[in-house]
Amino acid sequence: TIQEGKIEIEQGDITKQNVDVIIGSSSSENLRQALIKAAGYQVEHVYNQAYEDNPTSLIISTPSGELPCKRIFFIKWKPNKDPEILQQSIIDLIWNVMQNVVSCNYTSIAFPAIGCGKHACSVDIIVKTMIREMKKQMETRKLLCLVKFIIEPNEENVYDEFCKQLFSSDFHASMEFQLPATWQISKGYKIRLIVSKDTDEYKSIFKRFDE
Repeated sequence: TIQEGKIEIEQGDITKQNVDVIIGSSSSENLRQALIKAAGYQVEHVYNQAYEDNPTSLIISTPSGELPCKRIFFIKWKPNKDPEILQQSIIDLIWNVMQNVVSCNYTSIAFPAIGCGKHACSVDIIVKTMIREMKKQMETRKLLCLVKFIIEPNEENVYDEFCKQLFSSDFHASMEFQLPATWQISKGYKIRLIVSKDTDEYKSIFKRFDE
């Protein structure tokens, strides 16, 4: 939970999500076709017309058609094997999506694990950046919304990575407000705290163990 907003990780079918807006990708053939097929002819027609009118558009917004949402956003996103370019592309993607979500007054969003499938991009970079940037957007914009990351059932490694990053960031964020200034949170995915040897905390702990 971030402020009054919430991030959830779920394995399932993104076309079944009962949210305000479902996020797709105009750059992913499989995801785009899956959404259009489930949504029906109206969505296919609107998407094709919008793409024909403006093929460079960052977001193509269509009606929901047969899907249980209010709107579908097809995001223009290009995978890249360069870590820095990949990370920046995810930052831009999240910003663009949330900018449009806010302008439409939507309060629930379903994201696929964009780039974690057949694009062969770094799952670690994508997931870490997605979680971090989504939390940042929700905190800075003070959004009271539900964000769901929907992972395909056969992508256990991707699901595990999302859970790891969400838990890790939540733990570190919450601990930062509670720890004494002399304590540090260890790096990496470890629930461990580092206490400097020259602090009173360390001396008191060491003394107890030495008794």
